[in-house]
Amino acid sequence: MPDTPHSSATSDEAARKAKAAAAHTADTAADSLNRTAETAKHAADTTADALNRTAKTAKQATQRGIEAGQQTLDAYTEAGRKVSTVVGEVSRVMSEGYSRQLTTFAELYQQSLTVRTSQDWIDVQTRAFQAAQDNLAVASEVCQVAVKGFAQTVQPLAKRVSETVARSRQAVDA
Repeated sequence: MPDTPHSSATSDEAARKAKAAAAHTADTAADSLNRTAETAKHAADTTADALNRTAKTAKQATQRGIEAGQQTLDAYTEAGRKVSTVVGEVSRVMSEGYSRQLTTFAELYQQSLTVRTSQDWIDVQTRAFQAAQDNLAVASEVCQVAVKGFAQTVQPLAKRVSETVARSRQAVDA
């Protein structure tokens, strides 16, 4: 078909429309790509912020854990020192009591060798009964020293455990 002015105008119009549509499509695509890039950048920034906050929180929790561990270790070290002192005190009380018992029983033995009358025998038995009471007093003193010492040793540990549990709860709640 030969080119007519009308067909040439139609072709030009179609080309212009196609060119405009292509430009519009390119603009739309460019806008879409820009929005996608902005969304991706925003998502990356948001993710980076969330990761930084998580890292900071994890670091703080780790530091609190290290501090609690050090405090617990210090408390157990101090408790070990106190237990050592208590054991030394118990040993001292037991040794003194044992020494007194040996002396008392040596005296009772000597006294029993001199028994001549029933009154002498009653005196030896009375002295033996008093020695038995003294032994009970020594045993009571040993128990008292041990219980008091161990209570004083455990009390700070119990307080430390309570404080650590409370701090851990606060950290979890925060």
